[in-house]
Parts: sequence; structure tokens; C-alpha cells
Amino acid sequence: MGIGLETLFHLVYEFVHWVKAWCVPDYEMIEAHEMAVKVTGAKITVLEPGGTWVHSARTTIYKDNIRRKVREPSDVVATTKDGVTVRVGISFAFVISNIETWLTANEDAEQGLLVDVQRVVLKFVRQHTFEQIQNLDEDSLSKLAQKELGRYFGVRVKGLGITTFAKTELRDLNHSGYVPGIAATATEDPV
Repeated sequence: MGIGLETLFHLVYEFVHWVKAWCVPDYEMIEAHEMAVKVTGAKITVLEPGGTWVHSARTTIYKDNIRRKVREPSDVVATTKDGVTVRVGISFAFVISNIETWLTANEDAEQGLLVDVQRVVLKFVRQHTFEQIQNLDEDSLSKLAQKELGRYFGVRVKGLGITTFAKTELRDLNHSGYVPGIAATATEDPV
């Protein structure tokens, strides 16, 4: 019992594709608004815009848009230095300045950056009074963000600003299950 003609052609087809993947390089294009890193084993090479040849079986190219990016991380609830609980809305603008750090030194760079931006704002709010933040010069917040984030993420902070800043009351409903003013009969089934 031998192999069929269809199986033979399929094996030849797979062999040709395997040889092509290992021997014939692919042409990869990096657009004008992008930068990339080429990773071949432990070797990392930074690629500028333009074309490059890549052996796709041995090499991976990671690329990202390096133009100015603006993000709006989730609001932060914090207590100021003088004990006022506030909700802080954030706007964050940055440019990728070190593509190698951005793409290879961070698992999910943008998500990690946004979380750390929230941490920086939280730290800033805790160190200042409500009145000081009301009269905030956003350059001081941007400089703090650059100092805290630039080196670890390979970014240049263009601006970190507070979009909303308001006193708030914080209740922990998930852990206590109790909200003052709601009657105990609220758990009954409605008819």
C-alpha cells in the first residue's frame, strides 16, 4: 500500500515552502512614521524607516508608530496632603524616543506606561494640598512624569495634565456591601 498522488504533491509543496522559509528572505517595509527593532536570537538591531530583508523563520520585526500619542488613562481617586479625597482625570501626551526600550524592555509598553502615569499622578496628589493642585503649573507634573517614566519606557513626555479635579466621596461597595441610607428590605424580591 503506497502513498497517493495527492499526498505526494502535498509533501513536495510543504517541502518547497519549508526551504523557501529558511533560505529566501522576505522584504519588510518600515513606513516613514514608524521605527522598528529586528530581533534575531539575542541580537537586537534598530531599524529606521525604509526597506529591509528578513529571514522570517529566524528573525522577528517589531514596529510601532513613533509620532506623538495622546492617551487618557482612567481617573485616579486619591487623598491630598490636607486630607481631601479627590477624583483626578488625566490627559497624557508622549513621543517614543527609544524604540528599542519601548519594544523590547517592556512586555506591554503602552499599558504599563498608562498604569505608571496613574501612579505618578497619585504620588503628585498625595504630596500637595487641594489648593496647590487647583493652582497647578502643569509643567511641574510633566517634568515629574519624564523623570519617573522616560528611562523605563523610552518615551519623551510632551505633557501630563489634569483634565478634571473634583472632591469626591469614596465608598467601598465591593468589600463591605453596605451603603448608608438603603433599607435592609432592599434585598427582597420585587413582585
